Amino acid sequence: MASFKCKGYYKKKQASKLGMVDSGLRKENALLKKTMADMTCQQSEHNKLVGGFLSAEAAWLETFKQLVTKDEKCPLPPEQRDEQDQISCEVAHPHSVPSGDVLTSSPHTSLLNGSFLECPSCQAEYPASHYRELMNHVEICLD
Repeated sequence: MASFKCKGYYKKKQASKLGMVDSGLRKENALLKKTMADMTCQQSEHNKLVGGFLSAEAAWLETFKQLVTKDEKCPLPPEQRDEQDQISCEVAHPHSVPSGDVLTSSPHTSLLNGSFLECPSCQAEYPASHYRELMNHVEICLD
């Protein structure tokens, strides 16, 4: 009879251990589900921000293309036409002039100097000629 009590004790002890393991696994599973839901939400927010930035950038590029084509369609006065010929000659056969100097005298660059780009997140404005600085800012701002 003592052996039956002993066997019952061990079965209860094993059942108790299994119950504790089961309970622990259920808690861990619930925590993992919550973490996954949070990560999915963060990913969704990130995708919305990236989509907003890309659409803003596409709109800016479209505006820039329109300005460039508008500039190309307008005939230049004779003085500017001579300057344009000289600039295109310098671009084709550069002397010792750094490329930055040639770009600052370009009529397309002068269009950029008057326009501004803004961060889609914090609306910080950057001159269009500082496009790379804006891209660096956006990477930091969106993180």
